[in-house]
Amino acid sequence: MGHTMITRAIGFRLSSLCVLILLAGCGRADDLHLDVDEIQTAQGSHWYPDEKRTPGHLCSRSDPDFDETRYAENIPHCARNVSRATRVAVSAPYGVTEDELKDYQVDHLIPLALGGSNSTQNLWPVPYESARSKAQFEFATYNELKEGKITQRQAIAKIRTWVKDHLN
Repeated sequence: MGHTMITRAIGFRLSSLCVLILLAGCGRADDLHLDVDEIQTAQGSHWYPDEKRTPGHLCSRSDPDFDETRYAENIPHCARNVSRATRVAVSAPYGVTEDELKDYQVDHLIPLALGGSNSTQNLWPVPYESARSKAQFEFATYNELKEGKITQRQAIAKIRTWVKDHLN
């Protein structure tokens, strides 16, 4: 991850933490000495999806973006359809401003190729470098699903495990 993005993420988290500490009357902002791991523990990570905001959501035949079923399981597939307004709205609760979106990909937790939807429950901002790593894993998982080596349920479990292990 680039130095600028780390600085922004730490700055945002540190600013938020300072405000909380000052409001609680626990000390002055200049007395605050935390390392990156402590800040991430205190504030969470921009690139790990919040389970309440982004639990994941599957495409269905009634979804407005549904375009076909795929694979032996006849898994509903949704065409990509995420507007800029949706990307901004999804990113804001993660502390990513509209101006910072250029450094992020608003990613599908459950990839469209595995039957995910464009619902805001399936989207969250991920720094491009992390999104590229996830995309490589997604492609391998997609191929296993397409070839009938794994089920949709297994594919989604693999993605969730990878995200937890690599983006947390």
